[in-house]
Amino acid sequence: MAEKQSSRHSPGFNLFLILVIIALFIVAMYFLYTEKNRPLTKQVVLLGKSKDQLAAEYLKALETKYADKTILYEDPQFGYKLRYPIGYDAVIAPYPDIHQRFAAYYPPFSMELIDIRLLKSSNITEKDLQESAKELKTTYSKEIINGNTVFMFSSREQSIIDENDSIFVKQAFFSCKDIAGKPYWLSFTGGVSEALAPDLDLVEYMIRTLKC
Repeated sequence: MAEKQSSRHSPGFNLFLILVIIALFIVAMYFLYTEKNRPLTKQVVLLGKSKDQLAAEYLKALETKYADKTILYEDPQFGYKLRYPIGYDAVIAPYPDIHQRFAAYYPPFSMELIDIRLLKSSNITEKDLQESAKELKTTYSKEIINGNTVFMFSSREQSIIDENDSIFVKQAFFSCKDIAGKPYWLSFTGGVSEALAPDLDLVEYMIRTLKC
C-alpha cells in the first residue's frame, strides 16, 4: 500500500505564506493610498510597572478613547469577534484570499485598511513567524491577549506610489478554533497611511479586542 503523504507544510512553505500576506497587503493599499508626512506618535512606557500592568493600563486608555466609537462584530462561521470603528466599511470576502476587510477612506487618497485572513494550515510555528520577522526586517513581539498567545509584527513600508510616502503596518497572528473546534490561524493585518499615523492606536485597540 502506498504510504499516505503528510499534509504538514514545510517551514519554507510557511515562511513563504507569511511573506505573501505582507506583500499582498501592501499591493492592496497601492490602489487607495497617497498622502504626505505626519510624525508617528510615540507610546510612553512607564518604568517600575510590570508588563501586564502596562498592558492593562494601555487597554484601559484605548477603551476610554474608542469603546463608544466602535461596534462588535462576531463571525458566524469561525467564531472570532472584535470591535471595529463605526462608519468603517465591513466587507466579507472582498477577494478570494481575504475573509474580511474593514476600511475607511479619506479624500483624496489616504486610508486605513484592516484585512482578516484565515489560514487553514495549523502547522505554522513560532519559529516560522520569527524567521518571517527577520526576513521582513520588522519588529517582532509576543503577547498574551484575551488568553491567546499572539505574535505581532510592526513595520513601516515604503509606498509603491511615492518613495517619500510610507504605510505603517501592524500584523498579528492568532491561533484559533472555529465553531466546530477545528484549529486555524487568523492573520490580522492593519495598515495606516502616514498622514493618519495617530490612528495606529485604533489598530492596536482592534487587535486587543479580538477573541477567537
